[in-house]
Amino acid sequence: MKKKQLAILLCVSMLASMLIGCGGTKTEGGSAPAEQEVQESAPAEQEAQESAPAEEEAQEAPSEESAQVPQEHMEISVAYWGVETYLGSRDTDRILQDIEEKFNVTFVPMNITWDDYGTKEQLWASSDSLPDIAAVDIRNTKQFSEWANDGVIRPVPEDLSAYPHLAAYLDYPSMEGCKVDGVPYAIFRLSNPTKYHTALTRWILYRWDLAQAAGVEKEPENWQEFCDMIQAIVEADPEGKNISGMTALDTAQLKEIFLSYAKPEAVVSGTTFKWVDNGDGTYIPAYFAGENLGDDMLPAWNLLRDMYENNVIEHDISLTTQDMAKNKFLNGQAAALLGTNSLETMADAWLEIHGTPVEEDVKYLDLMPSVDGNTYFWETETAWSESVFGSAVDDAKMDRILQIYDYLCSDEGIILADFGYEGETFNVENGEAIVTVEGGLASLYPSAPLFQNLVAWLPNLTVEGYQYHDPVPQWKKDWMADYLEQAQNTAEQSDVPECTTAFVASGSNFGLHIDDDLVIIMTGERPVEEMWQEIIEDYEKDGLEEAIALVNEAVK
Repeated sequence: MKKKQLAILLCVSMLASMLIGCGGTKTEGGSAPAEQEVQESAPAEQEAQESAPAEEEAQEAPSEESAQVPQEHMEISVAYWGVETYLGSRDTDRILQDIEEKFNVTFVPMNITWDDYGTKEQLWASSDSLPDIAAVDIRNTKQFSEWANDGVIRPVPEDLSAYPHLAAYLDYPSMEGCKVDGVPYAIFRLSNPTKYHTALTRWILYRWDLAQAAGVEKEPENWQEFCDMIQAIVEADPEGKNISGMTALDTAQLKEIFLSYAKPEAVVSGTTFKWVDNGDGTYIPAYFAGENLGDDMLPAWNLLRDMYENNVIEHDISLTTQDMAKNKFLNGQAAALLGTNSLETMADAWLEIHGTPVEEDVKYLDLMPSVDGNTYFWETETAWSESVFGSAVDDAKMDRILQIYDYLCSDEGIILADFGYEGETFNVENGEAIVTVEGGLASLYPSAPLFQNLVAWLPNLTVEGYQYHDPVPQWKKDWMADYLEQAQNTAEQSDVPECTTAFVASGSNFGLHIDDDLVIIMTGERPVEEMWQEIIEDYEKDGLEEAIALVNEAVK
């Protein structure tokens, strides 16, 4: 069968089992998928401008010769989050047995967790013992170029014609970020079909039923109207629950929403932050743009401070865990919730507590206009994390690994990893593949999630006639489609990717810690301008001006 173009509608339930337990630890290289929540996408008809890897005529069944079992048996060590669990049932896991037999390999687990993977892999790298396959999130950091230049990782062959399914998957802009001096050293793990889908990772949900009970007649169309609405709910407290303002699953999630009010390019932390032309031909980190360093950020800081002081943002937000935030919103103790849009997971509990469907009581906040009158969203990398390959991997083993990766991108591999065996673990009804195993495919074959996600996070590398059964309710699909359309209609941003590339390649230790800055300023008691200036001065001591000079010299 010919491979379909990446579908845009993700199966939320399958993603949830894959990602909710991942811990969502944020790193200097990026954000973990969905940050303990589900990164959801919108219906397939909402085609975005940046399409996922295109349809390839090469996506055909392998030849009889290529399907033969390789003669030389190999052990392939794999470092992947929770891999010991995935590979821990070799005697009973038919999917694992079939893939190992097909490629004449034995997978050797090198266990990492969401808490220790960076430390462990750095230790392995320093002792020249990185596993054959390692899941990392370093390609946007100086560590990636260091590992490549120091021989810690080996290159990926540039000619992938022998692996047509993998080659089609890698025909995507994210591959450029997998190169060092033009040579590929990694295989990206796609997490969003387009840049616009990153908008679906942050939503503000609010109690429209309580807003109406408090006398609000119009849904908010700007931040002032939102603040007025939340204050009205808090003051009226229609349910008598001493309701607070907006809570959040994580205070770090505030930056994407609220920094976009001032400068959407400024939301990226770590060493991969975005750069802009400051208006005089000088490139500068977007976080510090303005006539004076950082002037452009002041509207965002002042908005956050005002919202915090006026109880639009609850005062306990920095102490609130994800479960606490959800429960506050579910039980009527918070007027709004910032986080990933998994509202349908509350549907049953909401109906039991409130007696009405959640979609009738709750609305989502549209993308709000920024200080310049335009509307933006936070554009982030569409591919989070990547596979790299230890220096001990010779050409023969690399060929075997690429055969496996190619298979996992093929129709046969996708069906096996995602659904198992037709008639035994899944049935196809009206073009939808429905897993029939109670508890899901992984409950019977624990290796399934590993092979689903080793190459890409997206479970919708789909095969014609084997579409994912979609449990998302129609009202949620409508929300997602509308929000995605809003993102597609936002104003263009002005970052200069070449500057980020030059900075990362320079090996500079300078980095941004936006999450800390945000909380300090938002909860502070001294004037915003004064506190922001002190933070800028600390960045200057850390080498801000040297970083600016270095990048401008490199790109001019």
